[in-house]
Order: sequence, then structure tokens, then C-alpha cells
Amino acid sequence: PAYCYLVKLLTKRFAPENLTDVYMSQIDACVRKPGQPLQELADNIKRLVRMAYPSASLDTRNYLTYRAFRKALNDHDLELAIVQSNVETIDGALYCALKCETFRAREKKFRQQPKSETSVCINAKANQTCYFCNEKGHAIRDCPKRI
Repeated sequence: PAYCYLVKLLTKRFAPENLTDVYMSQIDACVRKPGQPLQELADNIKRLVRMAYPSASLDTRNYLTYRAFRKALNDHDLELAIVQSNVETIDGALYCALKCETFRAREKKFRQQPKSETSVCINAKANQTCYFCNEKGHAIRDCPKRI
């Protein structure tokens, strides 16, 4: 009798169906941490949805995972990109988010590069004074007043 009581008590405490509310709360509270890889976030959400809804159909779990992933991104631009791409699966959303982040990183790197020599030359010409007409913006060889 003590063994059966203990098994019943442990089953009641640790059975997956009794922890559904806990897992659902964890899904709702899931937010991407700064620097957290997207793949890690997606895997964590997939795991939580599997544990929260063990008897749900695959389509239902895929939909819930997709929605939770979009919400957990906590990034309006990434979420908008995912919605505009018309994907409806977690894997499609992850792929789209990875592409967007790669593009962002490339753009950030491009903007941080020093100006090229051509832009320096253009700026130097803009400040140059013509010795023929004394106007700024060109050299004597390019002077329109010189015949």
C-alpha cells in the first residue's frame, strides 16, 4: 500500500499532463536574451511546446511553436520580415530570421568601414580653389571660364 501511494503521489507531481500550465507559462515568458543565437531560442521553444502539449497534433504544435518563436524574438523588424515572407513553420521563420540578421550584420560592418579614397578625393575637390577664377569646387585644369 505504501509503494502504490508513493507511485501515485510521484505520478501526480511529475506527470507531463500536470505540468502543462508550468510549460505554458515558460513559453509565454520566453524572450530572446541579448546575444542568444536564434537556433538556441528555436530549439528551446520546440522543447517547451512538445512538453506542454504532448498529445496535440503535429500541425497544432508546429503552429504554436511558430507563434511562440515570433513573439520570443522581441524584435519588431525581424517579426515583420517573418510575417512578410509568408512562412508558417518554425523552421521557415528561423531561416528567415537568420537571413535578416546576417544582412543586418553585413550592413553594420559595411557602415563601419573607413571611407574609400575616392570619396576622400571628391571631398578634396569640393574644397579646392581654382587659381584662374578663384571659385571653389574645381582646379584650374577643369575651370569652365578658361578657354
